[in-house]
Amino acid sequence: MDPRRINLIKAIFIIVIAVVTYVMLDRILLLKSEDGIEQIKAMYQQEEDSIDVLFVGTSHTYCHANTGLLWSEFGISAYNLGGAEQPYWNTYYYIKEALKTQRPDLIAFEFTGPGTIQTQYQNENWFVTNNYGLKRNANRYESMKVSSAASDFPKRLIPLNIIHGRYADLTADDFIDKDNTINFKGFDPRETLVRFDTPQLGATNERAPLLEKEEVWLRRLIEYVQSEEIPLLLFCSPYYITPEDQALYNTVYDIAAEYEVPCVDFNLFYNEMNLDFATDMAEELHLNRVGNAKFSLFLGAFLQNVYDIADHREEGTSKDSIYYSWNREALYQQQSNASWYIRNVYHPDKYFTLFLDDTVPEINEYMTNYDPSKDDEINDDPVYEDGLIRYFMPKKENYIVFVQIAPETTSISEELLEKLSAIGISDPVPGGAYALCDGEVLFFDDTNSFSYTYYDQKNRITLSRVPSDDSGKMKAVYSPEYRTSVRILGDVIPLDKEEVAITVYDKVLHKLVDNLVIGTDPDSYYIRHNEIEPDEIE
Repeated sequence: MDPRRINLIKAIFIIVIAVVTYVMLDRILLLKSEDGIEQIKAMYQQEEDSIDVLFVGTSHTYCHANTGLLWSEFGISAYNLGGAEQPYWNTYYYIKEALKTQRPDLIAFEFTGPGTIQTQYQNENWFVTNNYGLKRNANRYESMKVSSAASDFPKRLIPLNIIHGRYADLTADDFIDKDNTINFKGFDPRETLVRFDTPQLGATNERAPLLEKEEVWLRRLIEYVQSEEIPLLLFCSPYYITPEDQALYNTVYDIAAEYEVPCVDFNLFYNEMNLDFATDMAEELHLNRVGNAKFSLFLGAFLQNVYDIADHREEGTSKDSIYYSWNREALYQQQSNASWYIRNVYHPDKYFTLFLDDTVPEINEYMTNYDPSKDDEINDDPVYEDGLIRYFMPKKENYIVFVQIAPETTSISEELLEKLSAIGISDPVPGGAYALCDGEVLFFDDTNSFSYTYYDQKNRITLSRVPSDDSGKMKAVYSPEYRTSVRILGDVIPLDKEEVAITVYDKVLHKLVDNLVIGTDPDSYYIRHNEIEPDEIE
Protein backbone atom coordinates (compact mmCIF):
# COMPACT_ATOMS: atom_id res chain seq x y z
CA MET A 1 0.00 0.00 0.00
CA ASP A 2 1.13 3.53 -0.76
CA PRO A 3 2.95 4.89 2.34
CA ARG A 4 1.12 8.18 1.95
CA ARG A 5 -2.20 6.34 2.17
CA ILE A 6 -0.99 4.47 5.25
CA ASN A 7 0.04 7.73 6.91
CA LEU A 8 -3.31 9.29 6.01
CA ILE A 9 -5.16 6.35 7.58
CA LYS A 10 -3.01 6.61 10.71
CA ALA A 11 -3.69 10.34 10.94
CA ILE A 12 -7.42 9.82 10.56
CA PHE A 13 -7.34 7.04 13.16
CA ILE A 14 -5.47 9.28 15.64
CA ILE A 15 -7.90 12.13 15.05
CA VAL A 16 -10.89 9.83 15.58
CA ILE A 17 -9.41 8.47 18.82
CA ALA A 18 -8.69 12.00 20.02
CA VAL A 19 -12.23 13.18 19.23
CA VAL A 20 -13.83 10.13 20.87
CA THR A 21 -11.64 10.53 23.96
CA TYR A 22 -12.50 14.22 24.22
CA VAL A 23 -16.24 13.56 23.88
CA MET A 24 -16.12 10.78 26.49
CA LEU A 25 -14.14 12.88 28.97
CA ASP A 26 -16.43 15.84 28.39
CA ARG A 27 -19.49 13.70 29.19
CA ILE A 28 -17.95 11.91 32.17
CA LEU A 29 -16.32 14.94 33.80
CA LEU A 30 -19.26 17.30 33.30
CA LEU A 31 -21.08 17.91 36.57
CA LYS A 32 -24.29 15.86 36.77
CA SER A 33 -25.94 18.88 38.31
CA GLU A 34 -29.67 19.36 38.74
CA ASP A 35 -29.03 23.09 39.13
CA GLY A 36 -29.42 23.76 35.42
CA ILE A 37 -27.37 21.22 33.46
CA GLU A 38 -29.71 18.26 33.80
CA GLN A 39 -32.77 20.49 33.37
CA ILE A 40 -31.78 21.63 29.87
CA LYS A 41 -30.39 18.21 28.87
CA ALA A 42 -33.65 16.51 29.85
CA MET A 43 -35.70 19.17 28.05
CA TYR A 44 -34.10 18.09 24.79
CA GLN A 45 -35.53 14.60 25.36
CA GLN A 46 -39.15 15.68 25.78
CA GLU A 47 -41.67 14.88 23.06
CA GLU A 48 -41.97 17.66 20.52
CA ASP A 49 -44.64 20.24 21.35
CA SER A 50 -45.61 18.44 24.56
CA ILE A 51 -44.82 21.18 27.12
CA ASP A 52 -47.86 23.39 27.74
CA VAL A 53 -46.35 25.52 30.53
CA LEU A 54 -42.62 26.23 30.42
CA PHE A 55 -41.22 27.51 33.72
CA VAL A 56 -37.93 29.38 33.39
CA GLY A 57 -35.70 31.32 35.76
CA THR A 58 -33.83 30.67 38.99
CA SER A 59 -33.66 27.64 41.29
CA HIS A 60 -37.05 28.73 42.65
CA THR A 61 -38.38 27.40 39.36
CA TYR A 62 -37.30 23.80 39.80
CA CYS A 63 -37.53 23.67 43.61
CA HIS A 64 -41.03 25.14 43.90
CA ALA A 65 -43.14 24.15 40.88
CA ASN A 66 -44.05 20.52 41.54
CA THR A 67 -44.64 19.21 38.03
CA GLY A 68 -46.09 15.93 39.32
CA LEU A 69 -48.82 17.71 41.29
CA LEU A 70 -49.53 20.10 38.42
CA TRP A 71 -50.19 17.04 36.29
CA SER A 72 -52.02 14.78 38.75
CA GLU A 73 -54.32 17.55 40.01
CA PHE A 74 -54.77 19.73 36.92
CA GLY A 75 -53.50 17.77 33.91
CA ILE A 76 -50.95 20.52 33.15
CA SER A 77 -47.87 19.33 31.26
CA ALA A 78 -45.34 21.66 32.86
CA TYR A 79 -41.55 21.62 32.65
CA ASN A 80 -39.01 23.39 34.89
CA LEU A 81 -36.20 24.82 32.75
CA GLY A 82 -34.31 26.80 35.38
CA GLY A 83 -30.78 27.23 36.64
CA ALA A 84 -29.16 28.13 39.96
CA GLU A 85 -28.98 31.92 40.43
CA GLN A 86 -29.72 32.11 36.71
CA PRO A 87 -29.25 35.60 35.27
CA TYR A 88 -31.64 36.94 32.68
CA TRP A 89 -29.28 36.38 29.74
CA ASN A 90 -29.04 32.63 30.42
CA THR A 91 -32.81 32.44 30.76
CA TYR A 92 -33.10 34.15 27.37
CA TYR A 93 -30.98 31.47 25.69
CA TYR A 94 -32.72 28.62 27.53
CA ILE A 95 -36.01 29.89 26.11
CA LYS A 96 -34.55 30.13 22.60
CA GLU A 97 -33.37 26.52 22.83
CA ALA A 98 -36.72 25.30 24.14
CA LEU A 99 -38.70 27.00 21.37
CA LYS A 100 -36.83 24.97 18.76
CA THR A 101 -38.99 21.98 19.70
CA GLN A 102 -41.77 23.36 21.93
CA ARG A 103 -44.65 25.81 21.50
CA PRO A 104 -45.97 26.20 25.05
CA ASP A 105 -49.30 27.83 25.84
CA LEU A 106 -47.49 29.90 28.48
CA ILE A 107 -43.93 30.80 29.45
CA ALA A 108 -43.84 31.51 33.20
CA PHE A 109 -40.68 33.41 34.13
CA GLU A 110 -39.55 33.30 37.80
CA PHE A 111 -37.58 36.54 37.73
CA THR A 112 -35.98 36.72 41.20
CA GLY A 113 -32.35 36.31 40.09
CA PRO A 114 -31.32 39.88 41.02
CA GLY A 115 -32.68 39.40 44.54
CA THR A 116 -30.33 36.44 45.02
CA ILE A 117 -27.23 37.96 43.47
CA GLN A 118 -26.45 40.83 41.14
CA THR A 119 -23.38 40.33 38.99
CA GLN A 120 -22.12 41.20 35.55
CA TYR A 121 -20.48 37.78 35.13
CA GLN A 122 -21.11 34.49 36.87
CA ASN A 123 -18.57 32.69 38.99
CA GLU A 124 -17.16 29.52 37.49
CA ASN A 125 -19.47 27.14 39.36
CA TRP A 126 -22.75 28.75 38.30
CA PHE A 127 -21.36 29.48 34.84
CA VAL A 128 -20.95 25.73 34.35
CA THR A 129 -24.44 24.81 35.57
CA ASN A 130 -26.14 27.50 33.47
CA ASN A 131 -24.27 26.94 30.20
CA TYR A 132 -22.70 23.52 29.75
CA GLY A 133 -25.99 21.66 29.49
CA LEU A 134 -26.85 23.52 26.27
CA LYS A 135 -26.19 21.80 22.97
CA ARG A 136 -23.13 22.98 21.09
CA ASN A 137 -24.61 25.62 18.83
CA ALA A 138 -24.83 29.39 18.40
CA ASN A 139 -27.07 29.83 21.45
CA ARG A 140 -24.57 28.08 23.69
CA TYR A 141 -21.70 30.12 22.28
CA GLU A 142 -23.54 33.43 22.79
CA SER A 143 -24.75 32.41 26.26
CA MET A 144 -21.22 31.56 27.39
CA LYS A 145 -19.84 34.74 25.86
CA VAL A 146 -22.27 37.10 27.59
CA SER A 147 -21.75 35.17 30.87
CA SER A 148 -17.98 35.68 30.87
CA ALA A 149 -15.51 38.51 31.13
CA ALA A 150 -13.48 38.84 27.93
CA SER A 151 -10.38 37.47 29.63
CA ASP A 152 -12.22 34.35 30.88
CA PHE A 153 -14.16 33.50 27.74
CA PRO A 154 -11.44 31.60 25.76
CA LYS A 155 -10.81 29.30 28.73
CA ARG A 156 -14.52 28.74 29.44
CA LEU A 157 -15.26 28.01 25.80
CA ILE A 158 -13.65 24.58 26.17
CA PRO A 159 -15.31 22.70 29.09
CA LEU A 160 -12.31 20.50 29.84
CA ASN A 161 -10.40 23.63 30.83
CA ILE A 162 -12.87 24.04 33.68
CA ILE A 163 -13.85 20.49 34.64
CA HIS A 164 -10.61 18.56 34.05
CA GLY A 165 -9.84 18.59 37.79
CA ARG A 166 -12.84 16.41 38.70
CA TYR A 167 -11.05 13.05 38.33
CA ALA A 168 -10.72 12.56 42.09
CA ASP A 169 -14.42 13.38 42.61
CA LEU A 170 -15.85 10.96 40.05
CA THR A 171 -18.46 8.43 41.18
CA ALA A 172 -20.43 5.70 39.43
CA ASP A 173 -23.13 8.26 38.64
CA ASP A 174 -20.72 10.07 36.32
CA PHE A 175 -20.61 7.03 34.04
CA ILE A 176 -24.34 6.39 33.76
CA ASP A 177 -27.43 8.39 32.82
CA LYS A 178 -29.72 8.34 35.86
CA ASP A 179 -32.42 10.43 34.13
CA ASN A 180 -33.77 11.77 37.44
CA THR A 181 -34.59 15.11 35.90
CA ILE A 182 -36.34 13.46 32.97
CA ASN A 183 -38.58 11.63 35.42
CA PHE A 184 -39.23 14.79 37.40
CA LYS A 185 -39.62 17.18 34.41
CA GLY A 186 -36.87 19.40 35.81
CA PHE A 187 -38.29 19.36 39.35
CA ASP A 188 -35.70 19.04 42.14
CA PRO A 189 -37.34 19.41 45.59
CA ARG A 190 -35.60 20.34 48.84
CA GLU A 191 -36.22 18.25 51.98
CA THR A 192 -34.76 20.12 54.95
CA LEU A 193 -36.68 22.23 57.46
CA VAL A 194 -35.60 25.63 58.77
CA ARG A 195 -38.12 27.62 60.78
CA PHE A 196 -38.80 31.31 60.10
CA ASP A 197 -41.27 33.94 61.13
CA THR A 198 -43.51 35.03 58.29
CA PRO A 199 -41.86 37.93 56.41
CA GLN A 200 -43.65 41.27 56.33
CA LEU A 201 -45.72 41.67 53.17
CA GLY A 202 -45.56 44.86 51.13
CA ALA A 203 -42.45 45.87 53.07
CA THR A 204 -41.56 48.69 50.67
CA ASN A 205 -42.81 50.63 47.66
CA GLU A 206 -39.33 51.89 46.85
CA ARG A 207 -37.55 51.12 43.58
CA ALA A 208 -33.96 49.91 43.44
CA PRO A 209 -32.24 49.92 40.04
CA LEU A 210 -31.33 46.76 38.23
CA LEU A 211 -27.84 46.53 36.80
CA GLU A 212 -27.80 47.97 33.30
CA LYS A 213 -26.99 44.53 31.89
CA GLU A 214 -29.90 42.95 33.78
CA GLU A 215 -32.37 45.50 32.45
CA VAL A 216 -31.12 45.13 28.87
CA TRP A 217 -31.57 41.36 28.95
CA LEU A 218 -34.92 41.51 30.76
CA ARG A 219 -36.25 43.75 28.00
CA ARG A 220 -34.69 41.55 25.32
CA LEU A 221 -36.29 38.45 26.85
CA ILE A 222 -39.74 40.04 27.00
CA GLU A 223 -39.47 41.33 23.44
CA TYR A 224 -38.32 37.94 22.14
CA VAL A 225 -41.18 36.00 23.72
CA GLN A 226 -43.69 38.57 22.50
CA SER A 227 -42.26 38.29 18.98
CA GLU A 228 -42.97 34.56 19.16
CA GLU A 229 -46.59 35.38 20.10
CA ILE A 230 -46.47 33.20 23.22
CA PRO A 231 -48.14 34.46 26.43
CA LEU A 232 -45.59 35.47 29.06
CA LEU A 233 -46.11 35.63 32.83
CA LEU A 234 -43.56 37.08 35.23
CA PHE A 235 -43.87 35.78 38.78
CA CYS A 236 -42.15 35.73 42.15
CA SER A 237 -42.56 32.45 44.03
CA PRO A 238 -42.74 32.35 47.85
CA TYR A 239 -39.54 32.66 49.85
CA TYR A 240 -38.20 34.72 52.74
CA ILE A 241 -38.30 37.98 50.82
CA THR A 242 -36.55 41.10 52.16
CA PRO A 243 -37.34 44.80 51.63
CA GLU A 244 -34.15 45.06 49.56
CA ASP A 245 -35.35 42.26 47.29
CA GLN A 246 -38.78 43.84 47.02
CA ALA A 247 -37.30 47.16 45.89
CA LEU A 248 -35.57 45.40 42.97
CA TYR A 249 -38.71 43.51 42.04
CA ASN A 250 -40.77 46.70 42.04
CA THR A 251 -38.49 47.88 39.25
CA VAL A 252 -39.09 44.63 37.37
CA TYR A 253 -42.85 45.16 37.71
CA ASP A 254 -42.49 48.64 36.25
CA ILE A 255 -40.57 47.35 33.23
CA ALA A 256 -43.08 44.53 32.66
CA ALA A 257 -45.93 47.06 32.81
CA GLU A 258 -44.33 48.96 29.94
CA TYR A 259 -44.77 45.84 27.80
CA GLU A 260 -48.19 45.01 29.27
CA VAL A 261 -46.85 41.73 30.61
CA PRO A 262 -48.73 40.39 33.67
CA CYS A 263 -46.80 39.89 36.92
CA VAL A 264 -47.81 37.96 40.03
CA ASP A 265 -46.12 38.13 43.42
CA PHE A 266 -47.15 34.89 45.11
CA ASN A 267 -45.71 36.22 48.37
CA LEU A 268 -48.99 38.13 48.66
CA PHE A 269 -50.98 34.88 49.00
CA TYR A 270 -49.47 33.12 52.02
CA ASN A 271 -52.86 32.83 53.72
CA GLU A 272 -54.64 31.59 50.60
CA MET A 273 -52.13 28.79 50.07
CA ASN A 274 -51.83 28.14 53.83
CA LEU A 275 -48.07 28.63 53.68
CA ASP A 276 -46.40 28.42 57.10
CA PHE A 277 -42.80 29.61 57.34
CA ALA A 278 -42.40 27.54 60.52
CA THR A 279 -42.93 24.24 58.66
CA ASP A 280 -42.67 24.82 54.90
CA MET A 281 -39.17 26.25 54.28
CA ALA A 282 -36.02 24.27 53.43
CA GLU A 283 -33.99 27.45 54.04
CA GLU A 284 -34.61 31.13 53.42
CA LEU A 285 -34.62 30.85 49.62
CA HIS A 286 -36.46 27.57 49.00
CA LEU A 287 -39.64 25.80 49.99
CA ASN A 288 -39.40 22.21 51.22
CA ARG A 289 -41.61 19.33 50.08
CA VAL A 290 -44.56 20.47 52.17
CA GLY A 291 -44.19 24.05 51.01
CA ASN A 292 -43.85 23.26 47.32
CA ALA A 293 -46.98 21.10 47.49
CA LYS A 294 -48.99 24.00 48.93
CA PHE A 295 -47.59 26.45 46.40
CA SER A 296 -48.07 24.11 43.43
CA LEU A 297 -51.71 23.43 44.27
CA PHE A 298 -52.35 27.18 44.41
CA LEU A 299 -50.28 27.77 41.27
CA GLY A 300 -52.10 25.06 39.30
CA ALA A 301 -55.51 26.50 40.14
CA PHE A 302 -54.28 29.95 39.13
CA LEU A 303 -52.92 28.75 35.78
CA GLN A 304 -56.04 26.81 34.96
CA ASN A 305 -58.41 29.63 35.90
CA VAL A 306 -56.51 32.55 34.37
CA TYR A 307 -54.92 30.93 31.32
CA ASP A 308 -57.36 28.09 30.68
CA ILE A 309 -54.53 25.57 30.32
CA ALA A 310 -55.87 22.31 28.90
CA ASP A 311 -56.25 19.21 31.08
CA HIS A 312 -54.45 16.34 29.32
CA ARG A 313 -54.81 13.62 31.97
CA GLU A 314 -57.14 11.47 29.89
CA GLU A 315 -54.81 11.68 26.89
CA GLY A 316 -51.85 10.88 29.13
CA THR A 317 -53.15 7.38 29.88
CA SER A 318 -52.29 6.26 26.33
CA LYS A 319 -48.71 5.17 25.70
CA ASP A 320 -48.99 6.65 22.20
CA SER A 321 -49.73 10.13 23.54
CA ILE A 322 -47.09 12.86 23.73
CA TYR A 323 -48.38 13.42 27.29
CA TYR A 324 -47.89 9.84 28.48
CA SER A 325 -44.58 10.60 30.20
CA TRP A 326 -46.27 13.20 32.44
CA ASN A 327 -48.78 10.60 33.57
CA ARG A 328 -46.07 8.04 34.27
CA GLU A 329 -43.67 10.43 35.90
CA ALA A 330 -46.28 11.99 38.20
CA LEU A 331 -46.26 8.54 39.82
CA TYR A 332 -42.48 8.78 40.31
CA GLN A 333 -42.95 12.06 42.09
CA GLN A 334 -45.77 10.69 44.25
CA GLN A 335 -43.49 7.82 45.27
CA SER A 336 -40.65 10.24 45.95
CA ASN A 337 -42.92 12.27 48.24
CA ALA A 338 -44.01 9.07 50.00
CA SER A 339 -40.45 7.78 50.49
CA TRP A 340 -39.51 11.10 52.11
CA TYR A 341 -42.61 11.08 54.31
CA ILE A 342 -42.39 7.53 55.65
CA ARG A 343 -38.85 8.20 56.85
CA ASN A 344 -40.24 11.03 58.96
CA VAL A 345 -42.88 8.90 60.71
CA TYR A 346 -41.89 7.66 64.17
CA HIS A 347 -45.06 6.14 65.58
CA PRO A 348 -45.50 2.45 64.58
CA ASP A 349 -49.29 2.64 64.38
CA LYS A 350 -49.07 5.52 61.95
CA TYR A 351 -46.28 3.87 59.95
CA PHE A 352 -48.14 0.61 59.43
CA THR A 353 -51.36 2.40 58.56
CA LEU A 354 -49.59 4.05 55.62
CA PHE A 355 -49.01 0.57 54.17
CA LEU A 356 -52.41 -0.95 55.01
CA ASP A 357 -54.82 0.73 52.63
CA ASP A 358 -55.29 3.73 50.38
CA THR A 359 -57.67 5.60 52.67
CA VAL A 360 -56.50 8.82 54.27
CA PRO A 361 -56.03 8.51 58.06
CA GLU A 362 -57.53 11.10 60.36
CA ILE A 363 -55.42 14.13 61.21
CA ASN A 364 -52.84 13.24 63.87
CA GLU A 365 -54.77 10.04 64.64
CA TYR A 366 -51.53 8.20 65.36
CA MET A 367 -49.69 10.98 67.17
CA THR A 368 -51.77 10.88 70.34
CA ASN A 369 -49.37 8.62 72.27
CA TYR A 370 -46.26 10.33 71.01
CA ASP A 371 -43.60 11.16 73.65
CA PRO A 372 -41.20 13.78 72.25
CA SER A 373 -38.60 12.92 74.89
CA LYS A 374 -38.05 9.48 73.34
CA ASP A 375 -37.00 10.48 69.82
CA ASP A 376 -36.28 13.43 67.58
CA GLU A 377 -39.61 13.76 65.78
CA ILE A 378 -41.14 17.22 65.76
CA ASN A 379 -44.50 17.02 67.51
CA ASP A 380 -46.46 18.42 64.61
CA ASP A 381 -47.15 17.10 61.16
CA PRO A 382 -47.97 19.70 58.51
CA VAL A 383 -48.66 16.97 55.97
CA TYR A 384 -51.59 15.79 58.12
CA GLU A 385 -52.58 19.09 59.62
CA ASP A 386 -52.79 20.92 56.30
CA GLY A 387 -54.67 18.20 54.43
CA LEU A 388 -51.78 17.18 52.16
CA ILE A 389 -51.54 13.54 53.21
CA ARG A 390 -53.02 12.14 49.99
CA TYR A 391 -50.11 13.63 48.05
CA PHE A 392 -47.64 11.81 50.33
CA MET A 393 -49.44 8.48 50.85
CA PRO A 394 -47.44 5.43 49.71
CA LYS A 395 -49.29 3.20 47.24
CA LYS A 396 -48.87 -0.17 48.92
CA GLU A 397 -48.78 -2.17 45.68
CA ASN A 398 -45.57 -0.37 44.72
CA TYR A 399 -43.47 -1.69 47.62
CA ILE A 400 -41.75 -4.88 48.67
CA VAL A 401 -41.52 -4.89 52.47
CA PHE A 402 -38.89 -7.14 54.06
CA VAL A 403 -39.50 -7.99 57.72
CA GLN A 404 -37.25 -9.82 60.19
CA ILE A 405 -38.40 -10.88 63.67
CA ALA A 406 -35.39 -11.00 65.98
CA PRO A 407 -34.61 -14.60 67.04
CA GLU A 408 -34.27 -13.63 70.72
CA THR A 409 -37.79 -12.16 70.78
CA THR A 410 -39.84 -13.68 73.62
CA SER A 411 -43.03 -11.64 73.34
CA ILE A 412 -44.61 -9.10 71.02
CA SER A 413 -47.02 -6.42 72.18
CA GLU A 414 -50.66 -6.69 71.16
CA GLU A 415 -50.34 -3.41 69.29
CA LEU A 416 -47.51 -4.71 67.13
CA LEU A 417 -49.14 -8.13 66.62
CA GLU A 418 -52.21 -6.37 65.26
CA LYS A 419 -50.16 -4.32 62.80
CA LEU A 420 -48.04 -7.25 61.65
CA SER A 421 -51.21 -9.24 61.03
CA ALA A 422 -52.68 -6.41 58.98
CA ILE A 423 -49.74 -6.37 56.57
CA GLY A 424 -49.86 -10.16 56.17
CA ILE A 425 -47.87 -11.65 59.08
CA SER A 426 -50.62 -13.34 61.08
CA ASP A 427 -48.40 -15.53 63.26
CA PRO A 428 -44.95 -13.93 63.62
CA VAL A 429 -42.20 -16.40 64.45
CA PRO A 430 -38.99 -15.46 66.31
CA GLY A 431 -36.23 -15.57 63.72
CA GLY A 432 -38.76 -15.35 60.91
CA ALA A 433 -37.90 -13.43 57.73
CA TYR A 434 -40.68 -12.28 55.38
CA ALA A 435 -41.08 -10.58 52.02
CA LEU A 436 -44.50 -8.95 51.53
CA CYS A 437 -46.33 -6.90 48.94
CA ASP A 438 -49.80 -5.40 49.29
CA GLY A 439 -50.71 -7.72 52.20
CA GLU A 440 -49.49 -10.86 50.42
CA VAL A 441 -46.64 -12.93 51.85
CA LEU A 442 -44.24 -13.59 48.97
CA PHE A 443 -41.70 -15.47 51.07
CA PHE A 444 -41.18 -16.79 54.60
CA ASP A 445 -38.35 -18.71 56.23
CA ASP A 446 -37.19 -19.07 59.83
CA THR A 447 -34.14 -21.26 59.27
CA ASN A 448 -30.62 -19.92 59.42
CA SER A 449 -29.68 -20.36 55.78
CA PHE A 450 -31.88 -19.28 52.85
CA SER A 451 -32.03 -16.94 49.88
CA TYR A 452 -35.08 -15.34 48.22
CA THR A 453 -34.83 -13.14 45.13
CA TYR A 454 -37.38 -10.70 43.71
CA TYR A 455 -36.93 -9.25 40.22
CA ASP A 456 -38.36 -6.00 38.95
CA GLN A 457 -37.74 -4.25 35.62
CA LYS A 458 -34.41 -2.86 36.81
CA ASN A 459 -33.01 -4.62 39.87
CA ARG A 460 -32.57 -7.99 41.51
CA ILE A 461 -33.38 -7.79 45.23
CA THR A 462 -32.34 -10.67 47.46
CA LEU A 463 -33.37 -11.44 51.04
CA SER A 464 -30.84 -13.87 52.42
CA ARG A 465 -29.45 -15.31 55.63
CA VAL A 466 -26.11 -17.03 56.14
CA PRO A 467 -24.59 -18.62 59.25
CA SER A 468 -21.80 -16.60 60.84
CA ASP A 469 -20.15 -19.28 63.01
CA ASP A 470 -16.37 -19.11 62.67
CA SER A 471 -16.11 -22.91 62.43
CA GLY A 472 -18.55 -22.94 59.54
CA LYS A 473 -21.14 -24.98 61.47
CA MET A 474 -24.82 -24.18 61.13
CA LYS A 475 -26.26 -22.39 64.12
CA ALA A 476 -29.52 -23.26 65.80
CA VAL A 477 -32.61 -21.65 64.33
CA TYR A 478 -33.11 -19.29 67.26
CA SER A 479 -29.50 -18.26 67.65
CA PRO A 480 -28.93 -14.53 67.32
CA GLU A 481 -25.58 -15.14 65.64
CA TYR A 482 -26.75 -15.50 62.06
CA ARG A 483 -26.81 -12.54 59.69
CA THR A 484 -29.85 -11.49 57.63
CA SER A 485 -29.56 -8.90 54.88
CA VAL A 486 -31.30 -7.39 51.90
CA ARG A 487 -29.08 -7.16 48.86
CA ILE A 488 -29.80 -5.04 45.80
CA LEU A 489 -27.43 -5.47 42.85
CA GLY A 490 -24.51 -6.21 45.14
CA ASP A 491 -25.15 -3.54 47.80
CA VAL A 492 -26.05 -4.97 51.22
CA ILE A 493 -28.32 -3.54 53.93
CA PRO A 494 -27.76 -5.60 57.11
CA LEU A 495 -30.92 -6.00 59.17
CA ASP A 496 -30.65 -5.26 62.88
CA LYS A 497 -30.62 -8.25 65.20
CA GLU A 498 -32.91 -6.54 67.66
CA GLU A 499 -36.67 -6.83 67.72
CA VAL A 500 -38.46 -6.22 64.38
CA ALA A 501 -36.40 -4.91 61.48
CA ILE A 502 -38.09 -3.65 58.29
CA THR A 503 -36.55 -2.72 54.95
CA VAL A 504 -38.71 -1.15 52.24
CA TYR A 505 -38.00 -1.40 48.50
CA ASP A 506 -39.82 0.92 46.09
CA LYS A 507 -40.66 -0.85 42.82
CA VAL A 508 -41.34 2.42 41.00
CA LEU A 509 -38.23 4.33 42.10
CA HIS A 510 -36.22 1.07 41.98
CA LYS A 511 -34.42 1.63 45.25
CA LEU A 512 -34.45 0.92 48.98
CA VAL A 513 -36.27 3.81 50.64
CA ASP A 514 -36.35 2.88 54.33
CA ASN A 515 -34.55 0.70 56.86
CA LEU A 516 -35.97 0.79 60.39
CA VAL A 517 -36.37 -1.03 63.68
CA ILE A 518 -39.59 -1.26 65.71
CA GLY A 519 -39.68 -2.16 69.40
CA THR A 520 -41.77 -5.19 70.34
CA ASP A 521 -42.35 -4.33 73.99
CA PRO A 522 -45.44 -2.25 74.92
CA ASP A 523 -43.21 -0.01 77.03
CA SER A 524 -40.81 0.65 74.16
CA TYR A 525 -43.11 0.80 71.15
CA TYR A 526 -40.97 3.00 68.92
CA ILE A 527 -39.45 3.40 65.47
CA ARG A 528 -35.80 4.02 64.76
CA HIS A 529 -34.95 4.83 61.15
CA ASN A 530 -31.46 3.77 60.14
CA GLU A 531 -29.38 5.62 57.60
CA ILE A 532 -29.30 4.38 54.02
CA GLU A 533 -26.17 5.51 52.25
CA PRO A 534 -26.68 6.97 48.75
CA ASP A 535 -24.68 4.21 47.07
CA GLU A 536 -26.91 1.64 48.75
CA ILE A 537 -30.22 2.93 47.42
CA GLU A 538 -29.58 3.56 43.73
